[in-house]
Amino acid sequence: MMWDNSPASLDNEGFLVVRRARFVWLWYWVGMLVVGCASNASISPTPRNATLTLLGWTLTPPTATPRSRLIRTPTPRVTFPFMPTPLPLTVGPPDCYETPVGSLWCFGIIHNTLLVPLESIIVRVYLVDQDGHLLAEAEAACARSVLMPNEQAPYGVMFLSAPASMVGSLAALVQAVEAVNSSITSLTIGDVQFTKHDPQDADSPISVLSKLINPANSSISDIMVVVTMFDHQGRVTGFRQVRLQDHPALASGESLLFDVTAIPQVFPVNTVQVSAEGRRN
Repeated sequence: MMWDNSPASLDNEGFLVVRRARFVWLWYWVGMLVVGCASNASISPTPRNATLTLLGWTLTPPTATPRSRLIRTPTPRVTFPFMPTPLPLTVGPPDCYETPVGSLWCFGIIHNTLLVPLESIIVRVYLVDQDGHLLAEAEAACARSVLMPNEQAPYGVMFLSAPASMVGSLAALVQAVEAVNSSITSLTIGDVQFTKHDPQDADSPISVLSKLINPANSSISDIMVVVTMFDHQGRVTGFRQVRLQDHPALASGESLLFDVTAIPQVFPVNTVQVSAEGRRN
């Protein structure tokens, strides 16, 4: 390309006229200058409000604290008075039932796992809240006077009212003494049966029939029978003690049919257990 270097000339209007080549050159540099300025410009983004994170609004459902089981054992306030350490026995946890009048019955089983007979067996029952704090306590004696090795018998205690915040119960052995030279002995039990008084009534009392046999070499008098009732889950629902004070002594090897009515705290009764003891003459 050839550039026109001729001098500028004046037009008829008296203005300075730039030759075409110079005019084009001038606009070329102006365009470059504009493009360069534009490339260094920054565009501010449209301001936006801060968005709350989902984490702040996602609430984890709280885990409900079980109220139907004991959370922990009673606090150190639940202690025994100073007394000789009782012999180790298996004491089952109590099953408690509120009565229609507002009182509370608690039942359990004591099992003699030792090799010696035991007497004066006492259990203490504790009612606790969900934090294991003591609400009430009461002592219960074993339903049998003497518990022979490998025998078991119920215990029961009644509280006048059930604490509103009670969620559980505990049982602990307070006393058990070896029965030395005791005249109390156990009778053999056979043919245990039970039926409802009214088969059509779900809450009908039951009639328990069994045979008592004297296995001792001497006669036995002052016989006491204990009938224990259980539900389908093996929980103790009640028991009854009956003394045959007016019955003559049972001779060695002699048997006696026994029939007693029993009413559990809750129905129905699934199984019954019968045990008996008497005094050797």
